[in-house]
Amino acid sequence: MKNYIKELKKQGIECYENYNVKHMTSYKIGGIADGYVVVKDMAELIYVLRVLKKNRKKFMAVGRWSNLLVSDAKINMVFVSLKGDFEKVNITEDTAYAGAGIKMHELLEQLARYELSGLEFTAGIPGSLGGAVYMNAGIRSKSMADVIDCVYAMDRLGKLKKIENKKCKFSYRHSIFRDNNDIIVGAEFKGLVKRDRYEMLSEIKTRIDNRKKKHPLNYPSAGSVFKNGKNYSSGEMIDKAGLKGISIGGARVSEKHANFIINAHNATFDDVSKLIKKVKAEVKKKLKIKLEEEIIYIK
Repeated sequence: MKNYIKELKKQGIECYENYNVKHMTSYKIGGIADGYVVVKDMAELIYVLRVLKKNRKKFMAVGRWSNLLVSDAKINMVFVSLKGDFEKVNITEDTAYAGAGIKMHELLEQLARYELSGLEFTAGIPGSLGGAVYMNAGIRSKSMADVIDCVYAMDRLGKLKKIENKKCKFSYRHSIFRDNNDIIVGAEFKGLVKRDRYEMLSEIKTRIDNRKKKHPLNYPSAGSVFKNGKNYSSGEMIDKAGLKGISIGGARVSEKHANFIINAHNATFDDVSKLIKKVKAEVKKKLKIKLEEEIIYIK
């Protein structure tokens, strides 16, 4: 048993060595990670960070694995998952704080219970709050940047920081957290307004139904592969280039939505990676447009 695993287990922290992450990723692709650790509160997180630093272990905080393409080879990394206290929500009359580990659909359900409106646009977006903040998830007209008041994050040394919205450097599918490697532990929201819960639930259902109609949710995927441009939809450009339905190995460009590359049949990391490269090359060649990935590679 590895030294850092022994130390964590001694403190009663849930952890695993040589952990297969394939079943956890939304792509159902992934290999054996050096380790997987579940932390349930701030004290555990601080302790884990200290142990990993002491043992010089490379690590990454993960949410629901929904925007990642993970190598199916051996991964020299420890994945840290935030559960327990990090999945809780604290709501007052017109404000809300949520932990980074909560699933977005569960956060919406709790806000609807308190009749606090403002995040309905996230309905159907997979993953956790932490991932949504990290990627500044959203739709064309609205993103997390519009509803976040401040983000609580912990640096690699275990220091907790409160970061105001304007210092988060939100932009399209980007935040400061993609650059500084801080771990998002929670966020407070702004601009929430009172609204009838049944109206909220109706809008949430409509948005989810629309996503089901447009997206190939019956296949494993990481959602939209490419960022949209200022004046174009990447899916429309891929379709225009005649690439719907093309495949490499078990990976295929969805016929339903061209910006989805799906795991159609036991796809590998290489299958998806090669197909992404092919799509980029063809769109650039035919339409003079350079597509940029939205998904994150982990090797």
